[in-house]
Amino acid sequence: MVVQTTNYIYVLELKLSNNGGIDAATEQIRAKQYIEPFKADKQKVVALAIELDEKGKGLVDWKEVD
Repeated sequence: MVVQTTNYIYVLELKLSNNGGIDAATEQIRAKQYIEPFKADKQKVVALAIELDEKGKGLVDWKEVD
């Protein structure tokens, strides 16, 4: 998912806990080079790996991906 604001572009990868969680989300952002198309933009690009509970209880963890 990509969210663009006035000053930032957020690249988000969401994974359920039972589907690899935050580690799988981080690996997918890096392996598929999701931030590459936005690097030439003047806005700051922030990539976030997000882990959600598979039972619908919400956010488990998140981290910024370099």
